Amino acid sequence: MSKLKISFSYLLFLLVSFITVFVLAHHGTMFIGDDSSFIFSRILEFNADFSQHNNPSNLYSFNTFGNIGSAVQNFYPNKILYIFLFFNFFTHNLITSYYVGIFFILFVGFLIAYHSFLAFNNYKGQAIIFALAFGLSNYQLSNIVTRFDIGEWTAIFLMPLILVGFYKIMKFNSIQGMFMLALGLAGVLAVHVLSVLLITLILALIWIAVICISQQQIVVKTWKIFCAYLIMLILNMPFIINLFKLHQLIHQPTVEKLPFNNVISYAQLITNSLANQIALSLGIFFIFVFIYGILNFNKFAPIYKFIFIITISISMLATNIFPWAIFNNSFIKVIQFPWRFIGLNSIFVALLLAYIYGHLVNLIHKKLKINYFIPLCVAIASILAVQLSTYANIVTIYRSSAVSLVVPTKETVAAMITHHAQRPKGTQIYNYDSLEAMANTVNLTYKTTDYWPQKSVPFMQSILMQQVLSPNNQAHLVGQPKQRNNVVTINVVSQKVHVNLDLPILNYANQYTMFVNGKKTSYTVSKRGTLEFNTPAKQIQIKLLPKLTPLYHNLNLISNILWIAIILGLVINMLFKRFKPQFAFD
Repeated sequence: MSKLKISFSYLLFLLVSFITVFVLAHHGTMFIGDDSSFIFSRILEFNADFSQHNNPSNLYSFNTFGNIGSAVQNFYPNKILYIFLFFNFFTHNLITSYYVGIFFILFVGFLIAYHSFLAFNNYKGQAIIFALAFGLSNYQLSNIVTRFDIGEWTAIFLMPLILVGFYKIMKFNSIQGMFMLALGLAGVLAVHVLSVLLITLILALIWIAVICISQQQIVVKTWKIFCAYLIMLILNMPFIINLFKLHQLIHQPTVEKLPFNNVISYAQLITNSLANQIALSLGIFFIFVFIYGILNFNKFAPIYKFIFIITISISMLATNIFPWAIFNNSFIKVIQFPWRFIGLNSIFVALLLAYIYGHLVNLIHKKLKINYFIPLCVAIASILAVQLSTYANIVTIYRSSAVSLVVPTKETVAAMITHHAQRPKGTQIYNYDSLEAMANTVNLTYKTTDYWPQKSVPFMQSILMQQVLSPNNQAHLVGQPKQRNNVVTINVVSQKVHVNLDLPILNYANQYTMFVNGKKTSYTVSKRGTLEFNTPAKQIQIKLLPKLTPLYHNLNLISNILWIAIILGLVINMLFKRFKPQFAFD
């Protein structure tokens, strides 16, 4: 592969990534979607903990989520946050580091899609079309504009690696495919847990369909798939152990019954796609693929006939055609929204679009004898024109309807907590000064008790107001709890001596070692599910040290070594193979 050809693809992806982010970022403010306050609170917490030299693998939140030691960070993978943290070291501006991080993830997502396609089908022109159509798919654009689900957005970018690994196992019984599948699954689990369930459901359906066609070496192939999932668990073992350790103690997020009111009909999906809407739509290219596939199905190669059937089937899963209600008593209901399958289906739509592009280009070349580079440029320009114009239009609409919110005061926050206010409706715009305050405020007033200890939920108001409970309530915090060098410091003033103090710090099975005025002190779980202890002093300084076992440290080390080994192994394998992708306009 020549340097020129590499440069063409990579420079194209860099340019498209820049344009995509520029449309969002050029105002210098933060355009906020559905999950924004939550993800920004997580980024803020992660950034603060690093700057204060705290352990990122065992976070209890003392900078966000009420500053009460919430374990919410332990229930969501944090690896994606390292990207924003890294860029924040250079920009010292959360908004700028977010946009640079989005640019980086988008560019890497294009590369993953591009090289995954080359591992599946050795045509570089088609790989470019696939990467662009997939990376700029309607669902992926909605994830960074209207939904702000960075975890799912990143997870979907890793799924082509999963699919090509699965394909290599089922087609060639490939050991390389096993490690590609394992790395893709581990990456998805490391950024968005729910997406692992979604892709597993799809792989299970494909596996069933494949064994109905051919059972050759099916036991060995299935064993490789099982090993890939085992490697996925090992690579994420520290996170999984923490998750299960705390799981039985916490108040679970509410999971509503299926189907939801916003499960769309298939007719509505088609209508939205025809209009190329970003939300609840597979986009106009799905309509093109659908019509072309129906008219030319018999001309498709066998593998693409299979992909076409998968595409139509998954599109039905996203709608009310599928009887989702029958799964209300199963674990499957945790997918929350069946339209999440639209994101997965964007991969298969892009695969078909790339295949159709190759088929049409060959027909044109045979008849007109034109250079392959010309139709490639036309196809690239068409994808960019259609998708980026739709994207820019929706960003403009959202910005024009958005409101700039005032930084809340201590009094307004207290009022919102007292009256259980809901998060602001509609779209908001944050600037650098208001971002941190607003992200924290919304998290104090919307689904606040998710991942709290069960006992703490009825006492939400007093905990969020950071009230210290004592006889006659004659004690209070002095300032906010602070965590530096893994030690949480809390200052309390009591008007009486020898009293029991109930701190507004969540207690997850006594996860801290406590020191009171320099002396190691035992504590119990209070009626609020918080920390309760006895002290003879009036001026009280409490230090809390999160407990970590040697086993946890060792698993973390082993996990990181395995991550590096598998990634390097796959890269070295690719380099030594020295495969030469065919460039459609050679």
